[in-house]
Amino acid sequence: MTNRTRWLAVAVAGGALAAAGCQNENRSDVPPSSTVGQTTPATGARMDDSMKTNIVLRQLHAANQDEIENGKIAVDRAVSAEIKKFANEMVTDHTNADEKLTDLAKRTNIDLNMAPRDPLQSAMSSAKDAHKRTLRALSGAQFESAYLAPQVDDHELVLQLIDEGQKAGSSDVKKLLDEIKPTVEAHRDHAKNLMRGLTFSATAIGGGPSVEGTPEGMQRGMMGKGDGGGMMHQQGTRQEGTRQEGTRTPRTEKTNPSNP
Repeated sequence: MTNRTRWLAVAVAGGALAAAGCQNENRSDVPPSSTVGQTTPATGARMDDSMKTNIVLRQLHAANQDEIENGKIAVDRAVSAEIKKFANEMVTDHTNADEKLTDLAKRTNIDLNMAPRDPLQSAMSSAKDAHKRTLRALSGAQFESAYLAPQVDDHELVLQLIDEGQKAGSSDVKKLLDEIKPTVEAHRDHAKNLMRGLTFSATAIGGGPSVEGTPEGMQRGMMGKGDGGGMMHQQGTRQEGTRQEGTRTPRTEKTNPSNP
């Protein structure tokens, strides 16, 4: 797990949990005896396990929805059969996981679609929306690079959320999280394998993965380099020919009739 992923997981958990008091005001799924809003000089905002579980489940629901939507886009726009297969897995598996999550939320009176109110969650939601707009504007190899780039870190973050939920959740919540965790791990590992087929290049989007490392990418790259090299070679030949022509015919030297 990269340092960036660890930082993001800590930031998401910390920011979301710290904002729980605001998000759970007047909520039917927060009991009157909850410690929401109560503070102490030593610890600041305090939350019970129920509040932490609610936040984790909402974040997992949002992650499922992102994977389903992005996967559908990838099925339509990706070129590689392997990436299309991966995208189909994302749609199928995250749909199944989200159905089970939704069923559990209904039984426990948790609103999974509550809009984020704190700045961190709002920023993350906006970033996800921007990524979807980027994907819709791309196609082919560029799309595949942009789609695969965040997959490993995204699934690492989901695994961190699952771990947090297992610490605070009820027996039903823990059972569900135990059930979906192996699938998320398999998705992460599949994404890693696909990423190994890519190389990182300054010519790719944001300096990210490019298709140069794949057989299709290498073939396209060789074709592109061949075309560019041929053009440069032709230009050099023409320039050299011009210089030789000037040497063979010194047209600037004319005979003056007045001189013997």
